Amino acid sequence: MGHSEIVLQPMGQGKRPQITVLYGSQTGTAADVAERVSREAWRRHFPVKVCSMDDYAIDSLIHESYVVCVAATTGQGEEPDNMKRFWKFLLRRNLPRDSLSGVQFAVFGLGDSSYPKFNYVAKKLQKRLEQLGGTVLLGLGLADDQHEMGIDGALDPWLEKLWTNVLVRAPIPPGLEIIPSTQLAAPKLRLKILDASAADVCMPNASDSTNESDSEQVGVPTQARPFMAPVVFNRRVTSSDHFQDVRHIRFDIRSSGIVYSAGDVVNLLPSNAPDAVAELLTILNVSGDTGIEVEAPSDADVPAYFMHHGGRRARTLRDVLTHYLDIAAVPRRYFFEVLAHFATVPREAERLQELSSAAGQDDLLSYCHRVKRTSIEALRDFPSLHGGAIDVAYLFDLFRPLQARAFSISSSQAVDANYIDVTAAIVNYNTRMATPRVGVCTSWMSRLLPGPAGPGAPLWVTRGTFKLPPCDVPLIMIGPGTGCAPFIACLHERIAQQKDSTNASLNVYVFGNRNKDGDFLHQDVVEAWEQQNKLTLITAFSRDQPHKIYVQHRMREHGALLASLLVDRHAVCLVAGYVVPLLRVGPVSGIVVPPAPDSVGSRARAAVSTHPSGALSVVMVTGRCRVSCRNSKRMPVDVREALCDVITTHSPVLHADGYVRELERTRRLQFETW
Repeated sequence: MGHSEIVLQPMGQGKRPQITVLYGSQTGTAADVAERVSREAWRRHFPVKVCSMDDYAIDSLIHESYVVCVAATTGQGEEPDNMKRFWKFLLRRNLPRDSLSGVQFAVFGLGDSSYPKFNYVAKKLQKRLEQLGGTVLLGLGLADDQHEMGIDGALDPWLEKLWTNVLVRAPIPPGLEIIPSTQLAAPKLRLKILDASAADVCMPNASDSTNESDSEQVGVPTQARPFMAPVVFNRRVTSSDHFQDVRHIRFDIRSSGIVYSAGDVVNLLPSNAPDAVAELLTILNVSGDTGIEVEAPSDADVPAYFMHHGGRRARTLRDVLTHYLDIAAVPRRYFFEVLAHFATVPREAERLQELSSAAGQDDLLSYCHRVKRTSIEALRDFPSLHGGAIDVAYLFDLFRPLQARAFSISSSQAVDANYIDVTAAIVNYNTRMATPRVGVCTSWMSRLLPGPAGPGAPLWVTRGTFKLPPCDVPLIMIGPGTGCAPFIACLHERIAQQKDSTNASLNVYVFGNRNKDGDFLHQDVVEAWEQQNKLTLITAFSRDQPHKIYVQHRMREHGALLASLLVDRHAVCLVAGYVVPLLRVGPVSGIVVPPAPDSVGSRARAAVSTHPSGALSVVMVTGRCRVSCRNSKRMPVDVREALCDVITTHSPVLHADGYVRELERTRRLQFETW
């Protein structure tokens, strides 16, 4: 939202303790959860304050009665940007151990069990609040993005217990009852709908959407102020008859001030497809030229999107639906709860209420989540909502803001400082729905036009968490599928630094995919390096022979080389790969094993984050969906097993599993999956 604080007052009379909801959110999901907590508190007649942790006056914390913290974990166990100051304050050593003795608190974490540091931030926060004397109102809640119901799988039962505990301590006053969901709360963002002919509508244009002139450009591009990068080229790099469309896209970053290193990620902010926007405008029965103006007491309450695109002046509705709201996402429960108030046919209203109820979550799972039904597709099923029945003021409650997607950079400024390259698979897969599912960001990327004809792409760069060893230390890179992207950048950078060196063992690159002729990504440049004796190339193409060959098979075949690097030269191994978002079965040394294969659906993030390695050899393993392992769902497990086999065969004096576990304990072997 970008607001500093939202305060909801109870409808009943009498003094009620305030519930303060604080969130640390990187992509907006934790903020969504915080707003849901605030709505449920309002329905129970509590005054409630909601704000990000860094916007909260932390010296007020000791005076609070009830505090609910919603904390996301980002990257390698890092706190979100709008939580950093708050967390730094809590870590002060001079804080008394009884600082929060009068505070009752509950913490809910948002994480992804495919990452080793699952919900690490929420766990740290829970422990620290207890250390400072806070009273636990409810045990730590941990949402897992891998759950087939997403965060609601953990959030729903946790909230039910939360309100049970709260109401034991602060019962609803006599004569009042919980406000039913049939009574719609006010929209979270106050909007003024303007007629375009009478309004000073801030129309989008090239300078308005991103870049300023060089004299006005302030600092390096950030999420709040991205750089509009022209597209140099947008090429398909898989064969035309291959099932998957993989793109190599180059962006021109001259005049941006961007500096990056191998392993860093570029964040791309997509736009919705024009046909989806047009269909939603038809359903709303509103002209796309309608102006929207934000009504707020201060600029701090205005979403950053508006402040950086004309301030509080109106945006056209088409512009907001195209560039700001995620209208193609799988809808949340609250989407159906809000829509139930606008349905004019009782049967449709009942159906919407059912989908938004706790009892209807199995139905919602089948209706939306399993088939990846989009919000617009859901709206098609409720005709009484068409023709202007939906109040446009609730658009910001129905749809979350569009989020940027992060991709590994596959180029190096050591070669050319003017460009950023991305290698990305265009997400397109089938469910039971009539039309294929597509990724919002990658489908937008596939439509990007190079040169003056294209609008360019809003982007900014964030640091990766892996650190390359010195160029005279061997580097082993295992990158199946589009997992090759960061290693192409690494190779560009290292080979440029190594200059005239022809020691191929300094760079060992293991690549896997289906077919050499169909999806050998970056084949030309990699084979040229091999011919120049700049690297040792090991490939695994699973469908080019009767029996399938995957990267773990090639690892065993070249075990002597890998063992030498791991054991004799103290390599650090970093493992990452795609894990299907299904119900968790259980961890195996930090790797999540899914119960069964599923459709190809791929996360938008193509970036690979790894850990500092210092002056040691490094193995970095990364991957995406449909990569060349036994199947992409088992790739991290298979690679770990291959490492154990390599150690057993070529270093028999070592206990392989114990050695690999020690590598994990000392962070010389780390896994990252997505």
